[in-house]
Amino acid sequence: MAHRRDKRTFYRCMHHYRHPDECLHTHAIFYDDLYKAVLERIRATARLLQDDEAFYRLVEEKAGLDTSEMQLMQERDKLKRRQQELSTLLFKLFEDHAAGLIADANYVSFTNRYQSEQTEIQGKIAVLDAKLEQQVDYQVGAEQLRQAISDYLNIETLTPFILNKLVEKIQVGHMEKFDGQEVQEITIVWRFAGSMIQ
Repeated sequence: MAHRRDKRTFYRCMHHYRHPDECLHTHAIFYDDLYKAVLERIRATARLLQDDEAFYRLVEEKAGLDTSEMQLMQERDKLKRRQQELSTLLFKLFEDHAAGLIADANYVSFTNRYQSEQTEIQGKIAVLDAKLEQQVDYQVGAEQLRQAISDYLNIETLTPFILNKLVEKIQVGHMEKFDGQEVQEITIVWRFAGSMIQ
């Protein structure tokens, strides 16, 4: 935090001064501008999260949930059934080989093919499980934010308590000009939902 001659408090990015090769632009924001932006973002987010339909649509969109939970579970179940089929085939193959019904070369060839497919399926199942877990995590986090922010729909004053309850961190971007107006991006990383809701 620093002060200018006009006595307006501002925040300045010190990363630029410490690492000028990484951060090429110096940037700062006035405290009162940041305060107004964060206060308005909290109000807007509280309003947005009041509408159930808009809330769930936003969570699905921001979380990258292009595939429904049901579709992921169906795909996982299909892969698990195939994995079980392969285990059965491997067991039968082993029995047939032990009984002398299959030549050694064929036994090795089929065993390698089935085991390779099993390994591939295990990897796909792990990816699907991770996607399902991610969906649940996003939904839980967004719901926690929704509950925490619901009290601040008509907030008039931003206090440190409210800020710490709702916000993990605030990222202020470089000042840029668009259509002759200076614009500065402010990203709020919410305590429960990350930056998924802006």
